[in-house]
Amino acid sequence: MKTKRIFILGVIFLIMATCLSTNQTSAKANQNYYARVESATGENGVSFYRTIDSESLFSIPNNYFVIVSDIKQDYYVVTYKDLQGYVKRNDASLVEGTPQIKFPSATITVFDTQNMYSSATNKSTPITITNDVVMTYYGEKEGAGLQKVDQKLVTTWYFVSAYVDGQRQEGYIYTNYVSEKPFVVRDLSDPDLTLPTISDDVLIPPQPQNFSKLSTGTQVMLIVAISVPSLLILYFLIKPTKLMQTNKSKKNAKKGKRRISHGDYFEFDESEL
Repeated sequence: MKTKRIFILGVIFLIMATCLSTNQTSAKANQNYYARVESATGENGVSFYRTIDSESLFSIPNNYFVIVSDIKQDYYVVTYKDLQGYVKRNDASLVEGTPQIKFPSATITVFDTQNMYSSATNKSTPITITNDVVMTYYGEKEGAGLQKVDQKLVTTWYFVSAYVDGQRQEGYIYTNYVSEKPFVVRDLSDPDLTLPTISDDVLIPPQPQNFSKLSTGTQVMLIVAISVPSLLILYFLIKPTKLMQTNKSKKNAKKGKRRISHGDYFEFDESEL
């Protein structure tokens, strides 16, 4: 019985804690927002960072989207395709609604057997990519110039991922190694680009409020939400004890005192006196 009471009291505490915390729940809890990226400096893409302190991994093409889950300093915590990282807040605008085309869907193949590198240079250990491997395009990065086109050194690399021998690999492919360059420029008449923007205040948790500062309606709702379950549980906690006491009293009343017969007279059982 003692264990049952402790359990029920624990349930009461959880109900009260849940009701009180409802008013202090952050607007960002269990909710993510899309943000349209567009370089604040007028460049063709927005830098994506693996960590805040790292250098840019690549540039996301302008007018695509990232999924924003939080704010950290001057950055949004984002998901882009299957990568998690950061973009600068001044390079992205939160939007209301869900875009139809969130990320560029371009894929890349090489025109011959080529190498993928872990950085935008040919100095790192290469991974061999054959022309039958389809690579997923993420963005671009400026790096080492390996070849010239029209007497101009080409320094653009593509950040890609691909499955090589059954394992996912990611890295950089030199732009002159691919069979066809990806086209990721969006038409400015695309309906996704007209989604209304919203303030990123929705990602900032509100300050906890004192009960006295809540509106009258909210106070009443909280009192009812806490009181009714608590009273019901207390009722069922006390009721079994009273029933047991009542049943015991009735049983004793029915039982009465036993009399022992000795022929012409009776005597009471001394054990019940």
